[in-house]
Amino acid sequence: MISLSKELLSEVLGFNVSHIEECEHRDNIVGIWKDINKSPIKEINIHELVHKCKKWAWNKLGYEIVQYIDVVKVFSGKRELYESVYDIDYDVNEVIKAAQWLYDKNFKA
Repeated sequence: MISLSKELLSEVLGFNVSHIEECEHRDNIVGIWKDINKSPIKEINIHELVHKCKKWAWNKLGYEIVQYIDVVKVFSGKRELYESVYDIDYDVNEVIKAAQWLYDKNFKA
């Protein structure tokens, strides 16, 4: 299960998101709603979402999210600010957690 806020997703995608639903049974697709009572306005593959989170972190905030085999790190220049270690190769949740950490650090008081 992915863990990202509507606020972060709104920032990453560039429109106001009212509801997020993960659909694990359908090829790692995340459904995104502007209005919870209607059909999803966008469905996005989790790997595409990870790419967009990395791009947002770099373009909007100047931070680099880097994935290694068992760790995700956030850098500001050469300075390491965040590290998340995990047990399996390419865990997309860890990249999203790093993006959420950046969002919280930069946009929440």
